[in-house]
Amino acid sequence: MVIISKATFRNFIAHHPDSEGAMEQWYAVTKEADWKNFAALKKSFNSTDAVGNDRYVFNIRGNAYRLIALIIFKVRTVYILFVGRIRNTIWSMPLPSHLKNRIMSYSIRSKKEYHQTMVDIYNLMNKGEAALTKSELRKLADMSVAAEKYEDEVLGLKPKTPTTIADAVALKLFENKMNQTQLAKSMGLAKSKVSEVLTGKRKPDLQFLKGIHKILKIDAEFLLEHA
Repeated sequence: MVIISKATFRNFIAHHPDSEGAMEQWYAVTKEADWKNFAALKKSFNSTDAVGNDRYVFNIRGNAYRLIALIIFKVRTVYILFVGRIRNTIWSMPLPSHLKNRIMSYSIRSKKEYHQTMVDIYNLMNKGEAALTKSELRKLADMSVAAEKYEDEVLGLKPKTPTTIADAVALKLFENKMNQTQLAKSMGLAKSKVSEVLTGKRKPDLQFLKGIHKILKIDAEFLLEHA
């Protein structure tokens, strides 16, 4: 999926460091997804609620936080509207006040143009997926890709990728809806050994590395580099 408006996402993590792991897991799974509809989304995040007007509420970190996104499945675009604690959840977020409604091209060369593009994207998405014409869908797709690229390459908002074996395993367990006990059983290892490796109390041996490569499909080059 194309994910935009990541400043909201990154700002929340900066103020709530304990949410970082869960938030980045949400990002990684969503980025790799190709949801065609809400039913497909639910297969990745079963607790997600559809609250109307193409808004979807994701429960993060065991329901401690909520992320609200505006999603147009036809162009694979996820616009992050809000991230917050349960008690502060806002169900229908207005367009940020610092953005102005102007028409612009899809080539983004400055922050001003980025903000203007985000307005155009928001206004199109806010019409509702069913109401968008084919030309509007094409325009939305082009602008969304440009906005995501600008956020990732210029604004530096792209969440970090795993930098340790433990982080990579945690992400893959989340994606595959597995826990450490199930992983240990699949690899034929003691749960205590798996736990000790993932908490840094024990170095991963060849058997462990082969196991997570085979079962979790973690890149072999990454494993050798970080072992």
